[in-house]
Amino acid sequence: MARAAQVAHHQEAEAYVPRIWRLLEQARLKAARDLLAEALRENDREPGLDDLSKLLAPPRQSVSPLKDRDRSAEFRWLEEHGEEHMGEWVAVLGDALLAHAATFHELLAQLNRVDRDNQALLHHLV
Repeated sequence: MARAAQVAHHQEAEAYVPRIWRLLEQARLKAARDLLAEALRENDREPGLDDLSKLLAPPRQSVSPLKDRDRSAEFRWLEEHGEEHMGEWVAVLGDALLAHAATFHELLAQLNRVDRDNQALLHHLV
């Protein structure tokens, strides 16, 4: 008889996934992670738990193979010449404009011919 009561209670209990989402909507990240851990211990087959596990996983840090560089010359060019190319995409490297176009795809097509190292700063001027 006790087993029947447990099953009935479990069926009446609200699923974990909507409860976790409510906690996230309230910006209660730690509580959401704690409830997710409980859900995975108790009921790891509930639809949506896998997605929440990925979403709530602790952030990972990685090192990019790309090296950042000082972009002050490019930003200075944008300040000095940006108004001349309003509404366009521009590719700037140092203090030089390498390419400009109406669309991003057009810019990339032009840029492939002049910037083989992909070092230019790409920016849409609006």
